[in-house]
Amino acid sequence: MAKYVFFFLFMIVNTHANLINIAVNSLQPQNIKSEEAEVVTDRLAHELIRTKTFRIIERNKLELAMQEHTIQSSGLCGEDCQLELGKVMGVQYFVLGSVGKIGIFNTINIRIMEVQSGEIIHTVNVEHHGPIGELLFKTQEVASDINNFIQEKHNLNIKEPELVSNTKETPDTDPKPETDIDLKKIAIIGLSVVLGIFTLLLIAS
Repeated sequence: MAKYVFFFLFMIVNTHANLINIAVNSLQPQNIKSEEAEVVTDRLAHELIRTKTFRIIERNKLELAMQEHTIQSSGLCGEDCQLELGKVMGVQYFVLGSVGKIGIFNTINIRIMEVQSGEIIHTVNVEHHGPIGELLFKTQEVASDINNFIQEKHNLNIKEPELVSNTKETPDTDPKPETDIDLKKIAIIGLSVVLGIFTLLLIAS
């Protein structure tokens, strides 16, 4: 029983070990309320979790670490500071960007920053014509785009193509020899005769 429990725990740990550590920074509001931007940020983090590719590093933990660093250094924690803290916390990618309104369009603009290099390696931009609340449905599209890019970058879930044999199996179209069929008929007739004689003997007795 213990070995099965160990195997189960190993599978859980191994599954989580394969996840990509990503931190979703608060999206900056542009011509919208900060509360609305926070709602979109939270929904985007939720959609990224649903892909089962990422482990989300909680923003409050990262922000708390930034605050502590700011207090200790008596200065602001800029982008370089965030990268260093990200490395310490095991973050592989930062999701940065903004959500806002331009005229009749609502937009989500996302940048993916690689923590190791500090470079922007991918961008996602989506627009929606309608109420700001409907922009939440666009977060699934954004998360799917990010997921596809990261999976391709890490060569995740790539299946080897199945090998298809070029040789075709030819059906066995050769007719059964007539002698085999005749022998079966003779055997059946013989068995019937024997059973008939056996039945008559039972009746006679």
